[in-house]
Amino acid sequence: MNIAPPNINDPVSYAFNGDYRPCGVIAKISKDHKIITTSGGQKFYRQGQNSRWLMHKTWSLVKGHIDRTNPHF
Repeated sequence: MNIAPPNINDPVSYAFNGDYRPCGVIAKISKDHKIITTSGGQKFYRQGQNSRWLMHKTWSLVKGHIDRTNPHF
């Protein structure tokens, strides 16, 4: 599966276990694409060459503004 890389000004949210919260837009991407910083100040880090960025080793960066809570709780 080929996933398009993130771009500056893309709207993003963070997600974990079915919970999603908007966190602004991508404000900065490091030259090596290891760190993505949002307009809300959150920093997401990529390990290796995968297409997944994490904040605090838990919250995943996802495209789009999503505000949704897991209905199972």
